Order: sequence, then C-alpha cells, then structure tokens
Amino acid sequence: MMLKKIIALIVVLLALSFVPFLPWYYVFMVCFISGALFIQTSGKEFLIGFTSMVFFWGFMMLFYLANSKAGLPAKVATILKESTGLGINTSVLFIITILLGGILGGLSSLSASLLFLSKKSTHQQQRYKIKL
Repeated sequence: MMLKKIIALIVVLLALSFVPFLPWYYVFMVCFISGALFIQTSGKEFLIGFTSMVFFWGFMMLFYLANSKAGLPAKVATILKESTGLGINTSVLFIITILLGGILGGLSSLSASLLFLSKKSTHQQQRYKIKL
C-alpha cells in the first residue's frame, strides 16, 4: 500500500516538474513510463495512474483558475448548458474534466504495465491438459 502511494507521488511530482516546458498530454507519457518501470498488478497500476492524474489534473485546474481572470470555465459551462439543455455548471465541468484525466492516466499506466509484464508475474498463462 505504501509503495502505491510513493509511486503516485513520484508520478505527480514528475508531471508537475515539466509543466512549463511540454504540452498538456505529456503527463500521460509520465504515467506510461511509470507503469513500465514500476510494474504492479494491472488493477494497482490503473489505480496508481488514476489517482495521480486526478490529483495532478485537479491541482492544475485550480492553479489556472486562480491565475486567470477571464472566467473561461464559466463561459464553457454556459455554452454546454445552452447547447445540451443539461444542468452543467462550473463544478460539474471540473468533476467531468478531472475524471476524464484520471481515466486517461489510469489507462496509460495500465497499458504500459500490460505491455511490459514479465513472464514471472502473477498473470502467467496456465496450460490446461485435456483428458481424453
């Protein structure tokens, strides 16, 4: 359990360290690389990627919201509310965006762990013998 928290913290810190230099989608590459380096079971890898990207995406959204004075999230929520007819406000838009970032982070970490899964892992295929 402690290893999972440490790996998630490493992923978040690596993602935050490159914010000024790289585009927005590099954080999923960080999840992919961490999934390849720290191979866990597939469920743990998804949860590590999901939680680290939820925290990262939420922090970045709050950071950009605090530093921008344009009110862009409120305008986007108004456009979505008028075009779809759903009751979408800024809070719902934040939750949807954070969940999408978490799912993408979890999937990128999961795909790396499944791609680089060693033969000695618990996911080794068992051979069944057919009795005739």
